[in-house]
Amino acid sequence: MFPLLLLAAAKPEPTVTLEAHFEPFANLVYQLDMVSGYLPYARSEAISKIWKDRIANQPGDEKFLTQWQATMGRLEAKGQVAFNPKLIYSIATIQNEGERVREIGLNSTSIADFAKQVARQIEPTAVKELSEVLARFNPSFTQWWTQEAAPKGSTFRVKAAELFKSEKITKAIGNLVHFYQPQLPSGQVVPVHFMYKPKASEPSHGEQVGSSALMEITEGESPANRIDVTLHELSHFFFRKAGVDVHIKLATKFQKVPDPSGMAVFSIMNEALATALNNGMVAESLMEGPAFNQYRAAPLSWYYNTSIDGTAKASYDWLKAYVQRGGTMTDPQFASAYVRAIRAGMGPKIDAPAVQMFGVNYIWSEAWPRELVFLPQQLLQSSVSARFSDTKLENALREAVTSSPMLSTLLIIRPDELTRITKVEPLVAKYATQLQANVNKTGTSLLGARRKSGLALYVIVASDSIGVERELKRLATLENDLAGVLP
Repeated sequence: MFPLLLLAAAKPEPTVTLEAHFEPFANLVYQLDMVSGYLPYARSEAISKIWKDRIANQPGDEKFLTQWQATMGRLEAKGQVAFNPKLIYSIATIQNEGERVREIGLNSTSIADFAKQVARQIEPTAVKELSEVLARFNPSFTQWWTQEAAPKGSTFRVKAAELFKSEKITKAIGNLVHFYQPQLPSGQVVPVHFMYKPKASEPSHGEQVGSSALMEITEGESPANRIDVTLHELSHFFFRKAGVDVHIKLATKFQKVPDPSGMAVFSIMNEALATALNNGMVAESLMEGPAFNQYRAAPLSWYYNTSIDGTAKASYDWLKAYVQRGGTMTDPQFASAYVRAIRAGMGPKIDAPAVQMFGVNYIWSEAWPRELVFLPQQLLQSSVSARFSDTKLENALREAVTSSPMLSTLLIIRPDELTRITKVEPLVAKYATQLQANVNKTGTSLLGARRKSGLALYVIVASDSIGVERELKRLATLENDLAGVLP
């Protein structure tokens, strides 16, 4: 008699469905985040004009907008996840309270519903402060919504709901679930909230807020032309839900890849994967071949960032084949194969400063003016994963190396700080004489060097913000690796 072999059944992957929403209250909360200045990355001139002309045009309205911004900013600082030094970024296993309030707002139907949920999950003080602002603007917003937004956006929601159920999209979602291996319950429903705004010559915004998604739409748009953005944001949700242990293992794999830019690829991977899998693969499934090829060839057509667009397109053919044969992000060979694909597609451009500084430790002394904080994002399209500032620059440098050792570094110093930095940073000490000579000659100096790990160090020496800006612009134009001191 042969022994009975009991084979454990493979655990089925979770099913995920999208649910289309177009609700006035969610739009009100989102627009308040925008026009109050709480979400600077989602500013819209079109929405700001509506508020100035029709919604927040009474004396005292500005005070309420400021109150919304202040309360949301205070909540955002609560519940932040500590930066994990084993990762190149922080994987948020919990949301800060600002993001939790945003998600509550997206899924509430009224001020009373919103207040009840915030009181139960956040705090009574926030309920009072936010409810006052909502009550102030809800009447004028509702009037605008009824007259303009509702009739122009409702059709989009109906068509989107149909598209979400189509075979191509359910298959695409299944591919994403398999690739990312997220830790989700079976039957996960992801609400997708559509945010109406008038047609304008400005890019549309989309993002994942907790387990909900939002996407801006305009009159006359087709959901088929926006579904790649929706699934792009869903990819970020799946990426985060893969779990901290998976991300730590991934980081270790990328550290071992024998390519000097392996960790730079890791820092950009979250955005690059979401872009290739959705703005690439999903778009291709919905477009005719020649149209897709033209779309792919156009600069910045998949993502308005040179590093993300470049790495996504460079890896696309390999990644598409990898996903189609059932590959996952957790496979042992993924990290090395992914870096090789991008190296093959980009060549030396993978070593450019803009790629190396997509995720970066940004370090400066508190003697600099406040506007210096934002220059790297503006001029380099850097995500600036971690910022460190101190009255003593040496302290900020030590903190960065200790808390996020897997990131490249951008260090901005004044000429009188150069000698002090040489005592704690060997690479600066190595080039100190040349740096000082260039400062004496031109007023600024720029250093680019690589550590043994492959991580980059960029140092700008300048006396004022104008000099810093000049050197950042120079960094942004370099398409190859920067080694040694530039004049």
